[in-house]
This record gives sequence, C-alpha cells and structure tokens, in this order.
Amino acid sequence: MKIYNKTLPASLALASAVSLATAEMAMAEDVSFLEEIIVTAEKREASLQDTPISISAFSEDMRDNMGITSAADVANHTPGMTYNGNPNRIFIRGVGRVDNSLGSEPGVAIYKDGIYSNESTALSDSTFFSDRVEILRGPQGTLYGRNAIGGAAAVHSKKPTDDFEGAVRVGGYSFDGVKLGVSHSGPINDKVRYRVAAESDKNDGFVENKSGADQNGNDFKRWEVQFDIDLTENLNLWVLYQDESYDSSQIGAVMASPYNTTSPAPIAPVASVPDLFASFAANGEQLVPNAQFGHTLGNPTASDIHKVDWSEGGHNKQDGDRATVHLTYNFDNMQLKYIYGYNDYEWDYLGDYDKTGRSDLQYFSVLGQDERYEQHEIQLISDFGGDVEFIFGLFQWESENYQPLSLTAPNNPVVQTPIIIDFDTWSATDAPANPTGAFYSQYGDLETKSQAAYGQIDFYPTEKWHFALGLRYSKDEKKAEEYQRVIFDEQGAYAPLLALSFFDFSAVTNAPTPGVHSAWDLSNGGMTATHKDDWSSTDWSLGADYSFNDDTMVYGKVSTGYKAGGYRLGSLQENPAVDPESVMAWEIGLKTQFERAIINASAYYYDYEDMQVPVNVIDNGVSNKKFVNAKEAAQWGLEVDVQWAVTDALTLYSTYTYMNTEIKTMGFDVEDETDPAYVANDLSGNDLIKSPPHKFTLMADYTWALSTGDLKLVTAYVYTDSQYSTIFNDKATEIDSSERTDVRLTYLNNQHDLRVSAYVTNVFDEEIIESLSRSSSYTNNQLTASIQPPRMFGVEINYGF
Repeated sequence: MKIYNKTLPASLALASAVSLATAEMAMAEDVSFLEEIIVTAEKREASLQDTPISISAFSEDMRDNMGITSAADVANHTPGMTYNGNPNRIFIRGVGRVDNSLGSEPGVAIYKDGIYSNESTALSDSTFFSDRVEILRGPQGTLYGRNAIGGAAAVHSKKPTDDFEGAVRVGGYSFDGVKLGVSHSGPINDKVRYRVAAESDKNDGFVENKSGADQNGNDFKRWEVQFDIDLTENLNLWVLYQDESYDSSQIGAVMASPYNTTSPAPIAPVASVPDLFASFAANGEQLVPNAQFGHTLGNPTASDIHKVDWSEGGHNKQDGDRATVHLTYNFDNMQLKYIYGYNDYEWDYLGDYDKTGRSDLQYFSVLGQDERYEQHEIQLISDFGGDVEFIFGLFQWESENYQPLSLTAPNNPVVQTPIIIDFDTWSATDAPANPTGAFYSQYGDLETKSQAAYGQIDFYPTEKWHFALGLRYSKDEKKAEEYQRVIFDEQGAYAPLLALSFFDFSAVTNAPTPGVHSAWDLSNGGMTATHKDDWSSTDWSLGADYSFNDDTMVYGKVSTGYKAGGYRLGSLQENPAVDPESVMAWEIGLKTQFERAIINASAYYYDYEDMQVPVNVIDNGVSNKKFVNAKEAAQWGLEVDVQWAVTDALTLYSTYTYMNTEIKTMGFDVEDETDPAYVANDLSGNDLIKSPPHKFTLMADYTWALSTGDLKLVTAYVYTDSQYSTIFNDKATEIDSSERTDVRLTYLNNQHDLRVSAYVTNVFDEEIIESLSRSSSYTNNQLTASIQPPRMFGVEINYGF
C-alpha cells in the first residue's frame, strides 16, 4: 500500500517537528496564534478545546480559506470519517449507512439547526448560509439521539445580525459553472432582526457524454428568510423558512465495466418443462434482452471514468422547503427551549439503465421520493455556574415517505402487453395493463414515529475534575406497505413451451405463436405486503475528564449507541424486518494547546452488534438485496488532529487516522450472488464497509502581508487508503487508495470586506472512486462506480457591505 511509502513518513515527520517545537512553545508568552472555535456539541457554548469528546469543527472563515465546500471535503479533513456521494452516505469509524432503500436508517445523525434529517447533503451547505459545521465522532445517543450510533453532524445557520450588513458572491469554474449569491441582514427595530439570502449554482456536468447531454451537472437554487425576535426581555423567537430546488442531469454513478456484447441473455436452451425454472435460476436469464449484445461501440467509461455513452441524458430534480422555529426563555440560571422543524420535498429521477448509446433498445430507471417530516423537542438546560449542571429533553419526530422505482423498456411493445401463465392449469390470461413498459416496478410507503426522553448531569467536584452521566430512552415505530411487479420478456428462449399443444391461450387477447417471444408477468399483476414493528432502547454514557491546566485536558468515555430496526421496502423479502444495531464504545483522548500549536488525539474500541447489512439473493426471479443483521463486529482506532503556527505566516493543519475493523461473525453463512464463483461463509475477519485503515491529510496555509491586505496560499493534500465497498471484501469491489491535492490563492482586502479566490481542485487530475458495486448475473456482473470530479479550476469574489 502507498501509505507506507508516503503517509506514515509524512505523519511521523510532522509529529517529530511538533515535538521539537514544544519546548520553544512552552517558553513563549501565552498568546494564541490559532483561531478559537466555539461549538455547541453538548448543547452549551464552549471552546472546542474545552469539550471532552472527539469533535472536528469548521467555521465560516476556515471553510472559505481552506476551500472546504462539500460533504466530501468535510469528510476528507475529519479523522475517522468517510463519505460516498452516490448514493449519499456518511461513515464515522466504520459505522454508517450501508443501504439507502426506504425503511433503512443512517448510522450518523444529521442535525440542521437542531432538526434531525436522514440526508447528508446538509454538510454541503455553502458559507453563504451556514456559519459552522461540527462533526462529533463516536456514539452521541444521549444528547443527539436518533441513529447517532456512529456519531453526529450538526450544521448551524448564519443568524440575523444587530447591525446592517450584506454580501454579494460571484464565481465561475470549470464546465461552465457559475455561482451567484446575495444576502442582507440587520435590525428592523430594537427587538426584531432579519436575514434574507439567495444563491444559485449551475454547471454543465463533469462527465462527458458521447450520445447526449453531459452528466453530473447541476442547476441549484435556494433562498431563505429569517427573523430573530425578542418577544420580551427573557423570551426570544427565531424563525427560518428556506426553499430550495435543483434540476440536474443524472447525478449518478457510472458503469465502469466493458460491455457484454457477446450474449443476448446467458442461458442454456430449455429442453423440457421440468427444467424450466432450474435453468432460469442457474443460468441467470435476464428479464429483458441485453442491450449491450451486438453493440459495436465499446464502453468509454472502462478506460476513463469521466466519459460515458448514454442515449438518455435523464434528470435529477428536487423541490422542497423547510421551516425551523426556536422559542427560548432564559431564566436567571436556566434556559427552556422549544425546537420545531418541518421539511417537505419531492424528488424525481430518470436515468439511462442500459448505459449504452443505443436508441433502438433502451432501458430507463425511474425513481421518486415524496417525504414530509416534523420534529418537536423541548430542552431544559441549567446554567448555575456551580458544581452541578444538567440538560433534560423530550424529542418527537414523525415522517411520511413514499418511494416508487421502475425499470422500463419504452420501445419494447411485448413488455407492455404481458400475460400470466398458470402452470397448474397450463393456461394463460391477460395481465393488467403495463403502458410504461416497466419490466420491474416497486414502491415503499413508510410511516415512522420516533420518541425519546433524555438527560445528562455534569459534576464538577474540583476545578480540575469533571464527570458526566447521560441517559436516553428511545422508541421507534414503523408502519409500511410495499409492492413489487416483475415482468419477464422470455426472448424466445422458452419458445418450445408455446408449441406444446396442451397450453390454453384462448383467454389471451394477443395469443403468442411459436417462435415469437412474449412477456410473462411473474407476479400476477403485482404483489404487496404490509409490516408494522417497533423497537426501543435505553442508552447511557459515562464520561470523565481532568484538566492539568487551562491548556491540557485528558478524558475518557464509555457509551452505548442504538440504531432503529427497519426494512428494505420494495424487495418483498421473507421476514423483512431487521433488528436494531447496538454498540458499546470505549474512548480516551488528549487535548492540549500551546502558544502556536494544538494537538488533539483519541483512541477507541467498539463492540458492534447486529450491524444491518445488505446481501444479494434471488427472489421472485429477480436479483435483490436482502437486509440482514451481522451478529458481531469490532473496531478500534487512533485519531490525531494537529494545528501548528510554524511562523506568523505559515500554519500547518494535519490529521491522521488508523482504523482497524473486523466482522467477527455474521452468525450464519452468506453468499455473494454477484460473484460467479461465490462460496458461502460467515465473513469472519472481513473489514467493514468504507473503513480505510489509514487516512492522512496535510494542509499548508501561507500568508503574505501586503499594504492593502493579505495574500493567502493554501495547499491541501489528502491520502485515503484502500477500502472495501461491500462486506464480502471481494477484490473486484475493492477501492484503490487515492491521493488528492487542492490549491487555493486568496486575496483579503483590509480596507473593504473583499475576498478574491482562485483555485484548482484535484490538481493532478486523479481518477478518484468513492465506491464500487457489482451487479448480479442478471445484468452481466458489471461494476458501477461512484466518482469524484476531475481537475477543476475556479475563481470566486465575495464582497461584504
């Protein structure tokens, strides 16, 4: 692995340099050269260095100066964190979301202004809207609750200001990208303040398409209005309304394997009726003809992940709004807060499913989602300033979510008029109409209710010691309905059946004839199932920290975590509910700062039980992922975060992660149906998903003082070790190690609030793959890759007034 040649020497060199400088730092006068970041990770404002948990925080200035603009950037510069863009998934210390199907849950909780969300896109909020991003590593179930088994991410919006101020932002970047933004904030009177803001971001896409519109483009728009109102001297109301939409080309992964041009459908001829279904299952008959068969053009993605040949450009659209309310009453030594949140959005996706440039034989993937959720929370937070403090809260979250999916063959008339075959009576009838040509369709309809009561008591027996005891009771209820319909275009492979004289086709409108293929409705017009389950858990945390002085603290924590059970709706699997996940986590850490340096380090060990994972199975003649619980896993690791002001002009930032993860046992043997040579086993010793053993970042920030301002050059390097995309740890879906370098040059004017930046991301134009998945034999055992953009150039101007 490259890590032994580059990363470890680099991290050791940095550590040695920090050690050599320590004596000099300790002798210097007590003046900090590094930015102090205030966080609210434990529901009270505190310095990041005084907060006894593993946390990374990114302020507005830090993100602007360092070029941290996306969820992937946040993950790159957070120890122990990995990110996957398609589909959107976050992992912290090996715990995260391994399936995005409706009914599943994330393993890292996302909170935007205190409101829980399943989606990780909030981490990509620009600094035009968000003031600060906090990443809390390790189980945060006591205070953050719902599905915070791996950690939590908190995004805090910019708030209205006491004085009038505004900003205008204009930017341009590769692929005809244009960014525009405007905001204004200030007082209406001495009791009411406002903030309004709007932005847009549009580009033509970084994936070149030979047969249509380029892919992975975006057309994003957002606006918001806020009011911050002092209703009385002690009662404050903060209200936010935000509307956003995007209308993009396919934001999807690319199919990275060569086309299968030699087989119309990999199946042996059927000689007799008794062998029919055995042959179907064993030889991997596809539901529809292979669109890649006989295709004379090769797949360009196989040699360049940023090129495709898709006849359908597709779209990826979403329109939604959210409202958030904080009502806060401040007593003399206590705060009572009510938090309300509402979110409503509709999402629509059309993609090229066959991944070819053919127009005569096309397959589309059509997805949608319609979700609404509401949250109510009450918090009582003490501020006695004495030996004992507390936080108590009640939490309720409800969601309604509908998610349809179809795979369609729009120019295949046979699929539009399927028949139902009854092998008990050797007869056939017309199936329900199928005008869209959907050969596979499903939907899931889910109602979720989550409730919790929680509290934390903090003890300060001396000036140096602090103890914290937390407790949370959580209950989750889910009520679901799912539907599935499968239609099989038999492609002539089963033509001998039509010649059998005892088959009765008299009830079929368009009776098939020998040698002409027909479409069979394998699900008799569609099958449905309903489910209702509930789960509960009582989780706790116990922490202690000791401050040697104002600059150095050690801490330890033991905590449990819980992720609700769920389903994989649409697959109609037998016994569909999975049990909740649970974790027992031990952690120790050090936080210390000098005049010119900050060093934070932590070590952890997890006992991880009933991890929810998808495995491929063949159900109803279709390859589907089945949701199961892995009985036992374990992980341990080390994390280091260093900031060093080497000189007044040069500051270094570096993080290092070591992660060791292991499935101890699934509890039963499983098979990888996507591997033609799979062997059943219990996966003992396999790594967890998205858990690179090593990750290293190094960022250098050099500033030249000019007569009119500062010129700042920031260079960032990220190394991510090889990792696996599935629990089977197959070499075919192993992600190679990657390296990425970004450079940003920024001019900051002292006389005016002006920032001008020019930047290059992915300087060396590396092909960076975030994850790989392999299809079953039904779709040629081909690889699909989630990718990051190639090298991009850009400029940005931000003017404040």
